[in-house]
Amino acid sequence: MPKMKNVLSSRSAAFHILTDIIIHHKMLADAVNAHQPLAELEQRDRSFARLLIATCLRRNGQIASLLAPLVTPETDMPTRIILMIGIAQLVFIGTEAHASIDTTVELAKHVLAPRKSGMVNAVLRRLQRELDDRLAATNIIENLPRGLASRWRDSWGAAELTKLAEQAMAVPPLDIAVKNDAAFWAETLGGQVLTSHIVRCPPLGDIRAIPGYDEGAWWIQDAAAALPAEMLIASQGGSLSNKTVLDLCAAPGGKTAQLAAAGARVCAVEKDPDRLALLHHNLARLSLSAEVVEADILDYTPPYQSDFIILDAPCSATGTFRRHPDIFLHKKAPDLMRLQQTQIALLERSLNWVVNDGALFYVTCSLQPEEGEEVIETILATGQARLLPFTETELGIFSAASHPKGWARILPSCLDHISSDSANAGTGCDGFFVARLQPVRS
Repeated sequence: MPKMKNVLSSRSAAFHILTDIIIHHKMLADAVNAHQPLAELEQRDRSFARLLIATCLRRNGQIASLLAPLVTPETDMPTRIILMIGIAQLVFIGTEAHASIDTTVELAKHVLAPRKSGMVNAVLRRLQRELDDRLAATNIIENLPRGLASRWRDSWGAAELTKLAEQAMAVPPLDIAVKNDAAFWAETLGGQVLTSHIVRCPPLGDIRAIPGYDEGAWWIQDAAAALPAEMLIASQGGSLSNKTVLDLCAAPGGKTAQLAAAGARVCAVEKDPDRLALLHHNLARLSLSAEVVEADILDYTPPYQSDFIILDAPCSATGTFRRHPDIFLHKKAPDLMRLQQTQIALLERSLNWVVNDGALFYVTCSLQPEEGEEVIETILATGQARLLPFTETELGIFSAASHPKGWARILPSCLDHISSDSANAGTGCDGFFVARLQPVRS
């Protein structure tokens, strides 16, 4: 009985968290943090619950296609979520069929109305019998929201769309930025060195339990997210000593940490108080210092011009889908035109804050051209700035992101040439757009 209780506990945690995401429209991270019973599970059960949740979110489109012919339109959402959990195990996780079905039926008995478990049992057993044909009729691209898939196909092509869908299904690796000695940390954590300061590791569970966390030897940062600051630091010979850098929209602080560790005098600006608290926490853990300002950039004027600026503009964040699979369940498409107007306004304002011979890095974690290429084309057309092109050498392992016009369009496939050292981790990277600008003043 205790064994069955543990089995149900992990699945029950998945059910309640998925309910918060699907019915109550919570973000994945918020739903997980709010569910205390998940934290009380043993590590193995907690990891399985997280795998269940992620699989249901990543494979939501295919699961919906498999489920649709087997239920009626009147089937309530809690029952559908239970069935999602069963299908995720039966079809995509590789749990043995009898265990997938039996545990899902037991879960239904605990959380659904009486007699619903019989319907759950019947649906899953029918799907098991007809699985090969039904699964063959689905497509991995179904897991992407239709509008997003269409836009990505138009922007990046059908082959790239398939790669994006494949990346969305894979458990992403854990990238960490180290203060120093990347080789040591790669060996210690079973990872591989990507750049002088980025180590790629397999998923390692609770980051607070990983060696080096308490002493502040590293922080979590996707390799693509680290690239702008890495290029800036490299352009200055590896040190930003005696340089002033304004880090705009700075939380959670990865770029702030990079800049401070390189010796810069950093002013980090962030308007969200909760994210600001996280930035303070990260800097304290890492024993790094920066001036931190709570402000909306549109209402803020710095007291001095900086040598360099990194503007990580607010965006749709579609490039982060590998780590945030709940992005695909958002019913409302992002208002790209509103976001673009904000991005242009932020860029126009912050260009005034960099010295004449300095540089501003414009960054978005978006795969939408509206938030990258179109913003820069608009700014260049006004004559407010000139583009300082990136070279393939500067881009390093991201050389595939080099665009003839001089900016970097980082697609998740840009690191396809780097194979994973771990069978448990995917490859790739988050999607980003990066451009380097210099102000033009009369």
